[in-house]
Amino acid sequence: MSSCGSVSRGGLGIALAKMAVAGELGMEVDLGKIPSERIERDDQLLFSESQSRLLITIAPENRKQLETLMEGQKIAYIGRINERRRLAVKGIKGKKIVDADIDSLKEAYKKTLQW
Repeated sequence: MSSCGSVSRGGLGIALAKMAVAGELGMEVDLGKIPSERIERDDQLLFSESQSRLLITIAPENRKQLETLMEGQKIAYIGRINERRRLAVKGIKGKKIVDADIDSLKEAYKKTLQW
């Protein structure tokens, strides 16, 4: 599977959840693999709304093609897609900080806010 989404409103955390829900596949992500300067908190990496970032999924055999296409740009391989239907995220220090079922994420996304 290959896909691309912007990392904008809600940051990387929301982009990951939306991509997992749309593809109905699981993801294993390691925030420690994200190039970042002076960011020491997981929430800053997950929810920063800085501009000009993309979240791309590709098949491993297409890695060289992506690197050629993105030559001169910063890229990082931060995780893998899997069939387990769970979004699992390890924080900067290697501790699991997210472990959510895709169906639960989908339900929360479709649900209205409860006041």
